[in-house]
Amino acid sequence: MKFRKIIVTSIVVIFFLNLLGGCTHNKGNLKSKGETKSTNLKGNIEISVSNDKFGEFLKDTIIPDFKKKNPSVTVSLSDDKDIDNRVASGKVPDIYIGNNVYEAMNYGEMNKLADFQKIKGFESDLYKKISNEFIVKKQKSNEIYCIPWVVTTQLMVYNKALFREAGLDENKPPNTFDDLLKCARKIYNLPNRADGSKVYGISVLNGNNSNPISNWERLSPFYYNINDKKYGLYNNTGTDIVFDKPQAKLLELFVFISKVQNFAPANFKNSSWQNTGMWLQYGDEQNKDQTDIGIAKIPVESKNSISYSTLKEKDIMIFKTNTKQQGLAWNFVKYMMDEQENLKACKELNELPVLSKLKKNDYFNKGINKKYMQQLNNAIPIEPYPSIEKVTQSLQQTYMDYSVNRTLTPQAAIKSAADKSRDVIKVK
Repeated sequence: MKFRKIIVTSIVVIFFLNLLGGCTHNKGNLKSKGETKSTNLKGNIEISVSNDKFGEFLKDTIIPDFKKKNPSVTVSLSDDKDIDNRVASGKVPDIYIGNNVYEAMNYGEMNKLADFQKIKGFESDLYKKISNEFIVKKQKSNEIYCIPWVVTTQLMVYNKALFREAGLDENKPPNTFDDLLKCARKIYNLPNRADGSKVYGISVLNGNNSNPISNWERLSPFYYNINDKKYGLYNNTGTDIVFDKPQAKLLELFVFISKVQNFAPANFKNSSWQNTGMWLQYGDEQNKDQTDIGIAKIPVESKNSISYSTLKEKDIMIFKTNTKQQGLAWNFVKYMMDEQENLKACKELNELPVLSKLKKNDYFNKGINKKYMQQLNNAIPIEPYPSIEKVTQSLQQTYMDYSVNRTLTPQAAIKSAADKSRDVIKVK
């Protein structure tokens, strides 16, 4: 489901001087609000980012305001679609703003990214400001290849009007898997709309989605809610997969999702929020045009269990280039991560904060924002291993072979996915 809208607010600027390659990097160089221009930063930097609301916000807000303070710095934007090819060719941007930590770990292992911990001023200027749960370090060596800009998580959204029409209590959304299936069935059995469109009980991602990571983001809450977060896809070191263990309950997930899909559209083009009863939705997908919509925790297998969801974040990486470029990039990152600049980004992009002080801001502790903020405590990030794309792809394909193509039993599908995954990560 795609429900996004941008809300505009105000800004305040922070600026540090940098001592890398002719730029000063001294600690404690916070400029006063009365100062408007830097006299030392000069040069050009390139930022690669998705061509969506994030790219638009950078282009329309952050970059123009940064340039007001740093008129001698030119900042250009490029689309991130060819980032892998650029990394392979060595023609990298100065800053890359990506969607997954595993990208940073992959590029870091290729020795392409700067370790934030080696950047002068990171420890004092930024590291202590970011909530620890959002910082991911490389195992054993502890490099930090990316820092989160903003985050969000999921809750279950439901159509109150369809609940009422199906004879369901709009104030009591399902909180268990069994209840979810019962509600989905009743809504699915409602008559077609006046324009002939079908009503669906629930919407979940399926094999038609070309991005296995996105698919897993939507399904993983059910996986963690089935096994009480005791198992992910990998072991704790990323050296083997564990989803084939009976205790991980991936078999139960496959069976449950196949039941859910009985009441879901086969193609998302056939559904909209008006004719769908329930779906999982990230906080940044809130749409003010939606009316009569409720928000609840994602259902769990057993009543009173903790409800887990997926953590989604926008991650900032600085590529290794040269001392001057990395210095300029670091100054831009610091500007993005200033508390008031970050608050403005969260408000305009409908995201949640990673800075400790902002988490206490009133804006995030009322209404719908408060529900999503509370869910952050039980939001699980996608595992940060470079092989995650291929592992989730194998899961997606073998699930389709079981649920849609009917060529595999669920047991055989899990074994096939496990074998393919171990081959990818070269487990002997």
